Amino acid sequence: MISLLEPHERHELALQQEADLCRSHGVAFISFPILDRGVPESRRELAQSGLSQQ
Repeated sequence: MISLLEPHERHELALQQEADLCRSHGVAFISFPILDRGVPESRRELAQSGLSQQ
């Protein structure tokens, strides 16, 4: 699972345990927060996240 939520959004939606719950059920979890109406700042940032390969 890939989450694009920012930390404050995770808190507002009560999803602080999302990563732990995913992992406990065998689901890979990647957090890649992006500002609302935003895009990754660079291709390098996206490449470093590993998401560009998935």
